[in-house]
Amino acid sequence: MAHAPAAIPFDLEETQPAALARLLAEHDLKPNMAVELVEQAAERRRDIPTEDALAWAYYRAGRLDEAAAAATRALRTGTRDRRVLYHAAAIQHALRDELSVAD
Repeated sequence: MAHAPAAIPFDLEETQPAALARLLAEHDLKPNMAVELVEQAAERRRDIPTEDALAWAYYRAGRLDEAAAAATRALRTGTRDRRVLYHAAAIQHALRDELSVAD
C-alpha cells in the first residue's frame, strides 16, 4: 500500500529573504542588498536567526550601531548558537576598534 506524502508545513515557493541575506553577508557579497532583504524579513519575523542575519548584514554594510542593536536582540534568550555568538563578538570588536580610532 502506497503512503501519501506528508503535508509540508510551509510553502516551498515562498522566498526566504533572511536566508539569502545571510548567504550574501557571510560571503561579503552585496551588503546593501543583504540589508534590504533581511529588513524585509524582519518586518514579518523577529526571531533569533532573523535578528542574527540582520546584525551580520548591518555589520558587513558598516552600520555598526544598528548591527550591535540587532545582535543584542539575537542574544536576548541566552542562545548558545556559535554563529550568533561569533557574530555578536565580531560586532562588539569592530565597535571597540571604531571607538579607539575616534580617540
